[in-house]
Amino acid sequence: MSLKKLAAAAAVSVLFMGNAMAKDFSGAELYSLDEWMYGKYEARMYMGAISGTVSSMFLYANGSEIADGRPWVEVDIEVLGKNPGSFQSNIITGRAGAQNTSEKHHSVSPAANAGFHTYGIEWTPDYVRWTLDGKEVRKAVKGQQSVNGQDQVAALTKAQGIRFNLWSSESVDWVGNFATDKLPVFQFINWVKRYKYTPGQGPNGSDFTLEWTDNFDTFDASRWGKGDWTFDGNRVDLTENNIYSQDGMLILALTRKGQERFTGTVPVDNEASPVASSSSVAPQPKSSSSAPKSSSSAPQPKSSSSVPMPASSSSNTVWPTVSSSSIPGMGIEAVSQAAAFRAEVQNSTLMLNIPSAGEVSLEIVSVLGKVVVKEAKYLDAGSHTISVENLPAGQYFMNIKKGSQKQSLKFMKK
Repeated sequence: MSLKKLAAAAAVSVLFMGNAMAKDFSGAELYSLDEWMYGKYEARMYMGAISGTVSSMFLYANGSEIADGRPWVEVDIEVLGKNPGSFQSNIITGRAGAQNTSEKHHSVSPAANAGFHTYGIEWTPDYVRWTLDGKEVRKAVKGQQSVNGQDQVAALTKAQGIRFNLWSSESVDWVGNFATDKLPVFQFINWVKRYKYTPGQGPNGSDFTLEWTDNFDTFDASRWGKGDWTFDGNRVDLTENNIYSQDGMLILALTRKGQERFTGTVPVDNEASPVASSSSVAPQPKSSSSAPKSSSSAPQPKSSSSVPMPASSSSNTVWPTVSSSSIPGMGIEAVSQAAAFRAEVQNSTLMLNIPSAGEVSLEIVSVLGKVVVKEAKYLDAGSHTISVENLPAGQYFMNIKKGSQKQSLKFMKK
């Protein structure tokens, strides 16, 4: 999100439009279901860029766009379509309607839409650092990064998730005129890594420890969601129909409305892919053939996020306890050590047993990554029923969070 992209409170109603699709073009946004305080994030990407587009990787605290005085917390990497020979780094703080930004631009060679590069963001209590192919291109240090009297690094006070999106801004000065004749355009993500912030405890005394790697051989709906919304200043509706897993790549597409699909060949990344967190298979290079086309020139202040989704931070703690006795006749079967369950819905109802009272966040996500139910409320300890009567038949993930605790339940609606 940026100063120009959102008109503060007025944008909030637009952000929650969800399925109210009304624009001529369709884009895509991938977002993590979890948020974290601090960490290191790397992604191997071939960016989508034609004049008028934004292709991004960014950290974002859900709810930042709500104009109720809460802090805006965001860190960006954005390739602006009119100049794919560089990317824009940015920190956005302040609050909705009064954001503080600190855009800088960094050369990318070969251009971001002409080859794969590894983009990185490190976020600690003391600094934010951006890297390209393992080399530092910018470092913002606490006490040395002030905008309008605000220390931006110190102002990053809320947990952030990681997101990627491909869309078109109405700000011609920022991204250039929209080259609709060059559509469709695609962003390819070979892999993503998330590292915990572990000061001095990482490999060789470093400050980060690898937590997981996703190489997108399949789409992990327990880790990622697919955006289904839009926002002011955006020419496109973000839709789950423009996100694909193919040939070991996660693909984001920007297309005309009604043409949501991947048409083309997945580009070759000659660098070997890392092993996924849950995999024991040796890394292999991802391959295929050539890639899409693009355009060029120079940028302006902006940012990349869009909408709130999951609420809260993460942990491997199992919560709450869902047992076959608390869901009669559902035949729950444990399917992983991370307490993901498979269940059959009986009478279109799920029942949860909450061990202690508190604020609970609930999401039900389809296997395609679409959030179909989202709710946060205070619940007393004990049993609670959740109606899934209106859900179409199929498999779903239910993600439940309470503070830093979480659990995922996989279930089947018949």
